[in-house]
Amino acid sequence: MLSVVVVVAAVVVVNGNSRSLSVELNSSVAMTASKSEVKIAVHVRPNAARNEVVGTVDGVWQVRVSAPPVKGKANEELIAFLGKILGVSKGSIGIISGHTARNKIVAIDGLSREDVVKRLLPD
Repeated sequence: MLSVVVVVAAVVVVNGNSRSLSVELNSSVAMTASKSEVKIAVHVRPNAARNEVVGTVDGVWQVRVSAPPVKGKANEELIAFLGKILGVSKGSIGIISGHTARNKIVAIDGLSREDVVKRLLPD
């Protein structure tokens, strides 16, 4: 079986602090993990009827949020919603890239990769 893996790496500066970012894209869910931080690829669909994780498409989590994409409302809603379903504080979740786009890289502190996948999968 042949498996193709693409790794995208960058250094991102957030509030004066630099953070390295590495996203692995393959046939499974796109995410990386460091000692205490997991990064996931998310496609956000704002103005939904309700907040929900739909599943994954090509390794990217599909998340619907009820807030409109105006003045960061959808981003705030995404962070609050992910914090609620993952069982972590909103301060443990940050958008690394894609602040004004539907495709985002989101960092989650305090959970393992396995915990994130288990908690995000729809029932």
